Amino acid sequence: MTATTSSWVRRSAALAGAIVFVGIITISTEQARPAASSLGRTIGVGPAEPRLATIADTIAVAHRRPSAADIDFANHAATRQPLAALPYYIAAATRPADAVMSARALNAMALQRDPRLRPAWAWRVTDRAKANDVGAATRALIRLAVLTTDSTPIWTAIAQISADPAARKEIKAEIARGAPWRDLYLTTLSASAVDRTIVFEMLESVGKRAPVTNVAPPPGTPDDRRAFIAQMVTQRAYERAYLAWVQWLPAASQNAVGYIFDGGFTGAAALPPFTWEFVDGAGGTTAVVPATGLTVDYSGSDGSVLAKQMILLPPGRYRLVTQGKFEPVSNENGTAALSWTLACVGGNPTLNALAVPLDGVSKRVAGAPFQIAAGCDAQTLSLKVNSADFAKHLSGAIRSVAIEAVK
Repeated sequence: MTATTSSWVRRSAALAGAIVFVGIITISTEQARPAASSLGRTIGVGPAEPRLATIADTIAVAHRRPSAADIDFANHAATRQPLAALPYYIAAATRPADAVMSARALNAMALQRDPRLRPAWAWRVTDRAKANDVGAATRALIRLAVLTTDSTPIWTAIAQISADPAARKEIKAEIARGAPWRDLYLTTLSASAVDRTIVFEMLESVGKRAPVTNVAPPPGTPDDRRAFIAQMVTQRAYERAYLAWVQWLPAASQNAVGYIFDGGFTGAAALPPFTWEFVDGAGGTTAVVPATGLTVDYSGSDGSVLAKQMILLPPGRYRLVTQGKFEPVSNENGTAALSWTLACVGGNPTLNALAVPLDGVSKRVAGAPFQIAAGCDAQTLSLKVNSADFAKHLSGAIRSVAIEAVK
């Protein structure tokens, strides 16, 4: 382990220890003193031994070593109440440094008796961090966070320790087992100062198991976000770009996510390229009017792309479906004047094309099935005016466009 990653662990351990000792396990600062017996009930010691809670309070809050008489009392309590957890924590926390293995064993016994004993988890975080055992320190930090009501500072520590690959391995394993804190962790990680490549590594990893649209977006201006996504697309890291795009998607736009984003043309807001981009040239304009759809007003004869969107279809069979209504226009030489086309990003051959009906009737039309093969990792869907010898006027609206999976 490098000195840098080791420092992450120590910082996290120190932070976690401070959090636990100052405000998490002790209710005495909130409810004043007769709180010892209440604390005892909270962490597994019956009210018959409130002195144990007071001793723990001395260790955890005052950061003082208990008196010899108090330590002796705790040792006797372990004998009288062998199933109680707190005496073993006190014994571990007061163990001499040269007896660290015995202290570790005692702390483990405390957790066996009460897996909810937060000071024992805090002790384990510090112990494992001193030993540079990043994985065990991470597991203990997670347990500590789960057991804590106001856990934000601990999740911040876990986000920091995520800079270490061993920590990320533990976190991924926990999430794979269905950890309910997944979105809270990802939100904290995204807002942290951890390197962005680590943030997106974690988003990509967990996003393969379930959508991560509930995670708050990382900081950054819209221009910063566009630049990051564009960089990922340039590097052909399409999935990472999409996961970043999802994180920055406004909550009001989440219902528009599908094979095609906002295929119903409701005007849902999102960053390019996984949303509609309109190319308005001298020949006409296109615009989304939520009550009508994608409106088109075009005059010309040159081939123009009026709208486009990058999509990510996995390998499989699909078909295009669209519905719209346009003023009647005749096809020239059997070629449709307006059509949806799909092509692999960076590839010239068209994968599929679907003519938009231009007969003055609102209708739904479906294209022939097509295949997405492995290696076509991203595709571009375009609404294209096909070249013609004579100028044509296209006026109407497309109500929807969709891609359906075909068996």
